Amino acid sequence: MSNKPYLNFQAKVLIPVFTLSILFLGIILWLVSRHLTAQLEEDAKQLLTTSEAVFRDSYEIRTRNLLLRYQNVVNEPRFKAVAQLAEPKTMTMLLSELLIEMGPDTEVLLYTPAGNIFSSAAKREQNLNLQEFKSRSSVSIEDALRRQIGADTIAVEQRLFNVISVPVVVSENPAGILTIGVRVGSQAAQEFKLLTRSEIAVVVKNAVAVSTLKDPKFYPQLITKFQQLSGSQTAEIVTPDGERFLCMAGRFSHSSSNIGYLILSSYEKALHEQKVMQERLTLLSLIGILLCSLLIWVLIRRITRPLRELRNSVEAVGRGDFSQRIEIHSNDEYGELATVFNQMMENLNASQAEIQHTLQRLKSTQDQLVQTEKLSAIGKFVAGVAHELNNPLTGVIGFSEMLQDTGINEHQQNYLNRIIDSAERCHRIVQSLLSFSRRRRPERTSVNINQLIESTVEIFKYELPVNNIEVTSDFGSDLPALLIDPHQIQLVFLNILNNARQAIELRQTRGVIHIITELIEGHVRISFCDNGPGIPTENLLQIFDPFFTTKSVGEGTGLGLSLSYGIIREHDGTIIAKNNNGKGVTFIIDLPVVSIKAEHEAVKTMPAAMVKMEQASANKILVIDDEENILELIKEALAVYGYNVETVCDGESAMRAVNNQSYDLIICDWKIPGIGGQSIYERLREMNPRALEKFFFITGDILGENAEKFLRVEKKICLFKPFSIEQFRTTVQEVLHSNSDPSDLTTT
Repeated sequence: MSNKPYLNFQAKVLIPVFTLSILFLGIILWLVSRHLTAQLEEDAKQLLTTSEAVFRDSYEIRTRNLLLRYQNVVNEPRFKAVAQLAEPKTMTMLLSELLIEMGPDTEVLLYTPAGNIFSSAAKREQNLNLQEFKSRSSVSIEDALRRQIGADTIAVEQRLFNVISVPVVVSENPAGILTIGVRVGSQAAQEFKLLTRSEIAVVVKNAVAVSTLKDPKFYPQLITKFQQLSGSQTAEIVTPDGERFLCMAGRFSHSSSNIGYLILSSYEKALHEQKVMQERLTLLSLIGILLCSLLIWVLIRRITRPLRELRNSVEAVGRGDFSQRIEIHSNDEYGELATVFNQMMENLNASQAEIQHTLQRLKSTQDQLVQTEKLSAIGKFVAGVAHELNNPLTGVIGFSEMLQDTGINEHQQNYLNRIIDSAERCHRIVQSLLSFSRRRRPERTSVNINQLIESTVEIFKYELPVNNIEVTSDFGSDLPALLIDPHQIQLVFLNILNNARQAIELRQTRGVIHIITELIEGHVRISFCDNGPGIPTENLLQIFDPFFTTKSVGEGTGLGLSLSYGIIREHDGTIIAKNNNGKGVTFIIDLPVVSIKAEHEAVKTMPAAMVKMEQASANKILVIDDEENILELIKEALAVYGYNVETVCDGESAMRAVNNQSYDLIICDWKIPGIGGQSIYERLREMNPRALEKFFFITGDILGENAEKFLRVEKKICLFKPFSIEQFRTTVQEVLHSNSDPSDLTTT
């Protein structure tokens, strides 16, 4: 397992969920805050616009009220009487009385056509600059000179006045102009504040004349904003205490841009409420996120419990414990996963058992392959040794037979017979070993089953007697030839005989193997009966199974009888085993009898009686063989009957001999050092085809498939060593008298 840090499934789910929730909450809060702030600013602007409109309306109403109140003063009898006298002292007293009636924030002035100015300001502690007052009121005075009531807003000495000018007419003659100025002061500002629900600041010549805001430190900001704003523009302004206002500027008079006002609407309370609402919303959202995360964690813990169980089970499986099972808690996907896992464990257990069984079979197969390789090596060695033995055996048998014709006594004749019998026995053993050791392509030929059994028993000729085992037989005499592969069937016989030998040896008593052949209902039955310990009943049905064996390790692989069973089934036969009532076991093999046409026979039998050797008429014969003894034997055997025999021991000498003279018969060994028998034949076919008309081979080995095919194609026979003198002479005579058509001759 890797040591790198990793996130478990819970963290992989919770972290993204929590992060996305916080991000989503932040975006929502930002959007809500932005929307609320925009809405708050819009509401403040609307409120400010409304307040500014209310202020202007109120101010206009104040002016109209002032006109309505004072425009008739000039029509009072007393005012006209005083105006006609134009006496300054009297005029001043009259204006003072009017001032008392109008209030403390009112200024009253009278302008006469003569240019005199009468004012009540003399009675005040702070006098006004009358000339400046008159100059600022010029607009309204001009209206009055045109006999119209004029109204205006003026600023005198940083004080704001709402003025009206009324023409004074006596007997239709202008007697002067009465100008009344009502100061816009703190009381008026408070009244405006109540009406507009906003703060008011009056700016006169870069100074705050009147303001409902009492902090003088704030006035410079007010003056700056007043200078910056125009029309319906709004701006934010913050007091030193941190209170936020939205302000709008206006002008009282079109003639002067330095006289105006600021309407300030505070939205600090709304901002505070918005902030509190955002904080509460954030807190509630965080609590909701935590609760949801906790719920998700609990759900994930519950959901991932089967996964943890699966992980633990998989880890146990990784340690080799295949007994793990997952408890199924539900019928959902996890339940299906647990079901599949449990089924997988069942399959793994079965697979493990199968693997163990397969490993055991492989081990047994390996042992069998090793044994097979050993047998193959031994077979090659035996084949080589057998080939080398056949040549001297040919000399032993041939010279012994020739010695019998020399007139020896009976005692010596007995010795020679024993020599010949022993040599022929060696020949049979060698032939059996050669036949068994050579690998052949499965090929069915016509076989005498009794002879095949005898050749198989011959292999055990020594081993069985030394182990105190006797082989008896009861062969049927009327058995037809069978179309079988002799090598495969011989392997079956060897396996049965070898198993019987091993079973009898376990008892360490005198053993008997009895072999019976008989014809039963279209089948040839071969029975092998032994007096061994038998086979347990429970094992009788398993002995033909691959790798089944009751022998100790290293003594058997359990493949012999399985292979035998397969071979017999391939021949459309049957093989069974049964106990002999506690006295051994009997193997019964039934092979079907197949009709065999003569032209398909692969092996032809020899004539019962040898053709008697006739006296030759000086036939010339060439013998090619690398064995001096064989050459001498053949020369002696044929010279007796007058044959002219010439011998060579290699292929080159043979080619020179054929080129120099013609021969009535050529006898050639199949295996010759240098140029082999087949190569000699092919070269002669090119050089001198007539020399091949009377030609046959001899060999001490078993021919391979290619060699047998070559002989069939060329229609030539091959005489196998060791052969008897009589057999050799008969073959020579048959070839010499075959009229160049040896197709009916025997390959022995």
